[in-house]
Amino acid sequence: MSGNEQGEGYRMLGLLQIDRESSRFLKLVGPAGRVAEQVQDFRNLAASFEVETERVPTGHASSGALGWSAPEHWQPAPTSAMRQVNFAIGADREVECYVTVLNSGGGGELANVNRWRSQMGRPALSAAELAELERFAMLGGEAALVEIEGAFESGDRRIPDALMLGVVSGGARGSTFVKMIGPRELVAAEREAFLSFCKSLSTGG
Repeated sequence: MSGNEQGEGYRMLGLLQIDRESSRFLKLVGPAGRVAEQVQDFRNLAASFEVETERVPTGHASSGALGWSAPEHWQPAPTSAMRQVNFAIGADREVECYVTVLNSGGGGELANVNRWRSQMGRPALSAAELAELERFAMLGGEAALVEIEGAFESGDRRIPDALMLGVVSGGARGSTFVKMIGPRELVAAEREAFLSFCKSLSTGG
């Protein structure tokens, strides 16, 4: 899963289900002979999954161990493995805001910030520039706020004049990422609501 290891004689089975709202991945990796014995069980496991889309109420809500308080005008959107919390904002749902929680560091703060900047067509930050970003308390630790203007393109969605707000917070239990993306003026109008949402995030301990 980390992508850092290589092994001779290994085999990978992978399934991908990708649509406009979400992505799902199922992967099995191991010695080739052992994996070959599990192909049908792997298929049976994949066929057994069911997706239940829960419309999370506005205001204070929770998903598993994560809790939050969101503005009433933020519309709940389908969640996925990579979007534990997901909102669409605006009359045409042009702005999206979502939370991703990883058990690992996710590559580190600088790598993720620069990945976001690359998505917006902006140059990478140095470690010194990263240290100058605005920071605030979130989930018992410190979070860095990233604000990136540029052209955003993902799949069939393209926003020529976009603004991305991103927050990354790391801790002993992993990393939490919060991102808002959409037309620049609409996202700018949601900046304070975005920060309040990030500060409201909480865990069950």
